[in-house]
Amino acid sequence: RRAERPSLRLVLNIEGSAQPFFVPVVERMLIGRSADEVDINLAGFGAMNNGISRVHAAFVYEEGALFLEDLNSTNGTRINGYELNPHQRYRLRNGDEIELGSLRLTIQLVRAPG
Repeated sequence: RRAERPSLRLVLNIEGSAQPFFVPVVERMLIGRSADEVDINLAGFGAMNNGISRVHAAFVYEEGALFLEDLNSTNGTRINGYELNPHQRYRLRNGDEIELGSLRLTIQLVRAPG
C-alpha cells in the first residue's frame, strides 16, 4: 500500500490530551474524524466540536521533509496562526503549532527507537 519509513514517527501533542499521539510516518497521512477515510482519526479528541472535517488535511512526507496540506476543509487549517490555502503544501518544522478547525496540536518528527 504505502512505503512505510519504520524509523520515523510523527508525535502529535494534542491540546487537552495528556498523552501524545504517535503515528508511523508514511508518504501521505490523511487526518480528520472519519475512521473509514483517514489515517489519523481525531474523533476521540473532540474533532466534531472543534470543527474538524471528515477528511480535513494531509501530512505529506517527501524528500526528507514533512508538509501539511489543507484538503479544502470547512473550518480551515493554520500553522503557527497562518491560514493555509487549500491544496497547497506547507513545510513543517518540529514544534510547529497546527490548528485544525479550533483543535490545536504541536508536531514533532522523531526517530523511533529500534
